[in-house]
Formats: sequence, C-alpha cells, structure tokens
Amino acid sequence: MSAKTRLKVFVSVVAVCLMTMCLVAYDKRFLPAMPKFTRVVDLQTFKNPPPQHYLNISNTSTIHFDAYSKSAENGIRNHLRKLRQMFKHFEPLYQTKGVNCRAIFRRNQEEIEKAKTIAASPSRQTSVRDFWYVQATKNCTRFKESRGYITLSLGEEEDNFPIAYSLVVYKDMEMVERLLRAIYRPQNYYCLHVDASSKPAFFRAASALAECFPNVHLTKKRMDVHWGEFTVLKPELICMHELWRFRKWKYYINLTGQEFPLKTNLEIVRILKAYNGANDVQGTLKNANRERWRNTLPPHGLQPYKGSVHVAVNRDFVQHIIKDPKTQDLLKWTRKTEIPDETLFATMNHNPQLGIKGSYNGDKIETKPTFTRFKNWWERRPCAWMSVRDICILTVGDLPLLFEARHMFANKFYMWHDKVVIECLEEKNFNRTRAGVFGRNQLINTTFYANVEFVKHQVT
Repeated sequence: MSAKTRLKVFVSVVAVCLMTMCLVAYDKRFLPAMPKFTRVVDLQTFKNPPPQHYLNISNTSTIHFDAYSKSAENGIRNHLRKLRQMFKHFEPLYQTKGVNCRAIFRRNQEEIEKAKTIAASPSRQTSVRDFWYVQATKNCTRFKESRGYITLSLGEEEDNFPIAYSLVVYKDMEMVERLLRAIYRPQNYYCLHVDASSKPAFFRAASALAECFPNVHLTKKRMDVHWGEFTVLKPELICMHELWRFRKWKYYINLTGQEFPLKTNLEIVRILKAYNGANDVQGTLKNANRERWRNTLPPHGLQPYKGSVHVAVNRDFVQHIIKDPKTQDLLKWTRKTEIPDETLFATMNHNPQLGIKGSYNGDKIETKPTFTRFKNWWERRPCAWMSVRDICILTVGDLPLLFEARHMFANKFYMWHDKVVIECLEEKNFNRTRAGVFGRNQLINTTFYANVEFVKHQVT
C-alpha cells in the first residue's frame, strides 16, 4: 500500500471517528431527556398494537419501558401477548353458566329467582372431592392452567405492593381452593393453616395444593381450634411468624375458608395504599363484653377493647406481636380471658401509647368504619337465606349488597348450599381484573378510603 493510499485510509478513519463522537455527544445531550412511556393497550387494538400506541396514564395498571429501547418494547409486546392469551384462555372458567350475574347485581328480581333455582339444582350442589385435588396437582403446571390461576405479572403497581395472607381452614377443599385462586398473585405470600382435627383427606388435598405454589406455605404446627379459646388466635400467630421472614410484603390480611374477596387484587392494593400505613381493625369499648376479661386488666395500664379478629395490618403491627415486650405481656394476659381473638388485635390498635405505627389515635372509636370484612348481621339488614350465630350465610339473593359493598372481603359462605353466589363474584372479579390491566376501568374511588377516620387519625 502506497503512502498516498495509507494517508487516505487514515483520513477516512479519523473522519468516521469524529462523526461517531459527535453523534454520541448528540445522543448524550438528548437521551436523558427522553421520557419513559407507559403502554396501555385497548382490547380492540391489542392484536396488532402500533408502535406509537403509548399513553402516560397514571391511574391505570402499568408496565414501563424505555422509549428508545427496542428490545424492551419487544419484551412488553411479548408479555402483553401472553396476558391476552391468558385472559382469553381463562374466560370460560369464569363465566357463570345459565345465570345473568350483571342483572343480579342490578337487583333484577326475575334473574335472582332464576339463579336461586339453578343454585338449588343437583348439578350445582355437587362438590369436588378432596381426592381430586391430590390427583390433579400431580402436574402443577397443568393444574394451574386448567383452574385459571394468574401467575403472570399484571403490572408494576401490584408487583411493588405484595400482600401477606393467612388462611385458617378446616373443611370444604373446593371453597378453600377457589378462595386461593381468587386472591393468588405470584408476588403475594400465603400461609395455610389446616386445623388439627380436619379429616386426613382434606389435609392431604391442602398439602398437595400448597406444593404447587412457591409462595404458599403450609404450617408444620397445627392447632385444634375451638371457638372462644386461645386456639382461635394461635393459628394467626403461627402464620405471622411464618410470614414475617418475607421482607417485601406491605400488609397482612387474615382469612378463613368461608370467605371470599369482593375486590380484585389491584383494587385491594389501591385501598391499602390509600390507607397510607393505617391499620384497619375494629374496636369498641361501649359494646365490649367486660365479663370476658374476668375482672382483670391488661398490663402496662392498657385499656382493653373488643373487636373482630378480621384485620388488615401493616408490618409494624405484626412486628410488635412477634418482638415487642409490652405486646408480648398483653398476649400472655389474653390467655387468661374468654374469646381472646376478639381482644388482642383491638386492644393493640386502640392504645396508641404502644407506639404501633398505623394504630388509631382519634376519639371516634365507636363510630369509625372498617372495610376488612362485609358481614350481614341479622338485625341490621335482611338476609336472603338464614343466619348462623347472628351472621347471614350469603347467597345469590345477597349479591346486590355484595356488589355495592366497599369492603375487601365478605363473610360467610356455605358453598355446599349455593355455588352460584361464588361464581358470580368470580366472574365480576375476573372481568374487573382484565379491565384494570388494559386500562378500561377506573376501578375504585381511593379518595373515599384515604379520608376515612382511622386513616386521618393514625400513629405515625
């Protein structure tokens, strides 16, 4: 190669390098200012979403990516394609056969009576046997797909707000499994306590179910639960200890096997975020059964209160139960009382001197609301079927009330008597879950929850 040729090559290389440096400098100047966009895909345009279909809507479930990252965009496309396929595949599982649930929610009496007849039919009152779950869960992947479990991420908002659940169960595996399916998300944590007196077949089914999910934990220690005794409270404490080791969850919610969600996971997340750290725990002194305390008072000058065992509490509340010496003394005192499960949580939450973050420090204990559980007490509103221990057993006729309720969960259901009420709630939650993912639904008014009494007056 001649000297003249080498000079031309050298000049060309220098020119290319200079041009590249200029382009890099140009990119560095403008790329940091390029925003991150949010993709919200409309169901009608989902099959072939155009590249420019990006909207920045903050009040929807979102998935973020860098606007200038082609690989990230392809990843989002693939994930959304999987979500679309998942919802399409699951839709038949969540359609209530022969029943117009939407009309029932709107108080259409003709449809309600029709649904009652269907609920009473032999085909709807046939229960799935425990042994079926043992067999079906031998192939966990097929089981989760065939049963309609949501195992994909539905967006950052839900992913970044994991919830811890305890499920204290005794019987009716079909109801338990449908409850788990309704609340299951891969980012949440679940503790499953099976009563020591449950039938062996039920325990084997629960064990097989738990083994299919990495975030469902079956307690090794089992209590023989008896109403009114400390054994009602003990499974909650076992699960709190079990769940505490997982550091990411924000709130703890306790459930039993005869309850069902009235809201989707995203709606529950938004309610809890609106709480801003407040604990949702019922409490009363006016209506307390003081004889339960057996003429004693709790230690450290604490005022005892009566309340429900159903709670939605933050991590600090759970930490106090596990580690705080004063709360440990309170716990020991409740062992000497009657129905301690209705005393411990209420007393903890309404004695702000304990320093539990999110506990109530206002002066309207008797009137402040609670949204952990919808219960239809027989003396407050009509019950469509019958009451047990003054609590209405919820059926199809109660669906209009359940649809309008602001609560996160409802208690209680007898699935052996009425499956249709569960099927309609499943259908509603599935449709609202799908609508929330694709930005078609504003879901709930979180302003209401952010301004309730116990949120505005909490220990911080």
